[in-house]
Amino acid sequence: MKTDSILGKIVVKPVINPTKPDELVEAATTSSTQPPEPSVEDPNKGKTTNKEVEDWMSEGDHVEWFQAEAEIIQWQEEWELKLVELIQARTYYHKMAEIWASMADTKPEASTTPGQVAYACGMASCLKDQAKQTLAIMNQARHGSLGTEADLAVFIKAEHVQFDDECQKASFSSFANNKLNHQQQAQMLTASSIASDKLNAPTLSSIEKVKAHP
Repeated sequence: MKTDSILGKIVVKPVINPTKPDELVEAATTSSTQPPEPSVEDPNKGKTTNKEVEDWMSEGDHVEWFQAEAEIIQWQEEWELKLVELIQARTYYHKMAEIWASMADTKPEASTTPGQVAYACGMASCLKDQAKQTLAIMNQARHGSLGTEADLAVFIKAEHVQFDDECQKASFSSFANNKLNHQQQAQMLTASSIASDKLNAPTLSSIEKVKAHP
């Protein structure tokens, strides 16, 4: 919008767009109907080389190996914590059973009643049964000989040494070679099956002979 002053009055003059409507319609039609420019792309752009495929497979093998190693370590930690809980529970049941048994064996006083003594004997017997059940569970896991937490500490230290030795023997290179051998065997089996199918397939000449002599 433009303004002009005539005799002290402000006159508003509209600004006219220089582009004509016909030109706008023509530009819109030409832009919508104009075909896209042809693009020339490299035909080998989307292809991957054997080296890239091998690198990608090796990276996947590394990820799979370290994931399996992390799962083994996590499982070992959970197993050790479970053994600690079992030993602590067994020690607790034995200690509480001794306390209730000592309370039942004390000389009756004026404040104690036969019912209280019977209750103490029942609690001692129940706690002894729970200790036996805990020992049975540890025997099933082949760790019933671990009586105290000191025994468990020695056992865990020996397990860690054995685990480190096994990890050094089972390196990633041996895992990759073993997996490569399996892949080669699978490729050989696939190739042999294809070759046998080709040998057993009827040839064109044999089919023509059958047609000529039904």
